[in-house]
Formats: sequence, structure tokens, C-alpha cells
Amino acid sequence: MRRLRNNYCCTMTFTFRLDDEETTKRLGKGLALSLKKGDLVTLHGDLGTGKSTLARALIRTLADNEVLEVPSPTFTLVNTYDDQRLIVTHADLYRIDNTKEIEELGFDQALEDGVLLVEWPRKAGSMFDNTQFAIFLEHDGDGRLVTIKTANDATTRLERSPFMRSFLKKTNEKKQSGAISSVTPPYTFVKP
Repeated sequence: MRRLRNNYCCTMTFTFRLDDEETTKRLGKGLALSLKKGDLVTLHGDLGTGKSTLARALIRTLADNEVLEVPSPTFTLVNTYDDQRLIVTHADLYRIDNTKEIEELGFDQALEDGVLLVEWPRKAGSMFDNTQFAIFLEHDGDGRLVTIKTANDATTRLERSPFMRSFLKKTNEKKQSGAISSVTPPYTFVKP
């Protein structure tokens, strides 16, 4: 698991509100277009915050297949999707009780082959503390508050993504129109 600890998070933090499931899916699409081989994406949040919805949109975008069956890997622990531009290994550690179990799941190989997407990373202790994209989702009334912490080149890729720029611009416009009131500003850039 040495590879997972050698990444360098975080250089930038983006925080904004997701109004509904469609907005969460749009975020997943934007993130997918910013990913490259070797990226580790961690999804943090309580049950029902949209981790699986975000993961499903990301995987479907990479596969260029909006109807692709993307079941939650809660019981299988790991699902791999290799019929797309990037191989994606999607893991759900919710049922993991012992971090030694994680070492047997082949995550180093997953990072060599493509992208590793991990739900419930806190079950792995500090194993996934250093990541290219750490995404934190929390309930915020009838929507979600999302914070994305990115590492060096991941920040640049996210900022350069036309899809993400458009997504963030729309979020800003909603804030300015009064459609969003709980986050000021709707997204922020914070350098450590």
C-alpha cells in the first residue's frame, strides 16, 4: 500500500452546495473529465449523502454510457470497469472491519491500471489520507454541501476543465440570484 501514501493532498479546497441529485450527477460528470490514470478519489460522507450517486455518474461518464449498470460495491467490496477510456476500480469499505482486509483488495494495481474510487475511506484509517481528489459530502437541508480537496496537478486539471468551470459558474449564478443561501461564497479557493 506504499503507493497510496505517496500522493500529496491538498493544495486547493472547493466548497459549494448541490441542490439535488441532478446537480450531484453533473458534478460527477465534471470530475470524470478531470481524471487521469493513477488518480485516487475518496468519497467521504454519511449514509444518504450522495456518494454512490456521484460515483455512478463519474463511472458512466468515463464509459460514455448513461445507462451502464453501476451497482454499489457494498457487498462485493470492489467493482472494476475496464471498458472505458480509463479503468475504474470502485471500492466501498463500509463493511470492512480490519484494515488488513484492505491490503488484499489490489488497490496498488488498481492505481497502476487506472483510477481508484473509494467510498468510506475512513474505514481504512490513514491509508487514504493523501489523495488527488478527496470529496466530502454532507446533508444541507434538502441539498448537499460538498467540499473537494485536490492535490497539485489535480487542482490544475479541475480548474482547467471546461465542464467544471461551467458547473462552478452556474453555482455562483445561483448564489447571486438568491437560489442558494447556505454557502457564502458558493465555492471557495483556499490555499493551505
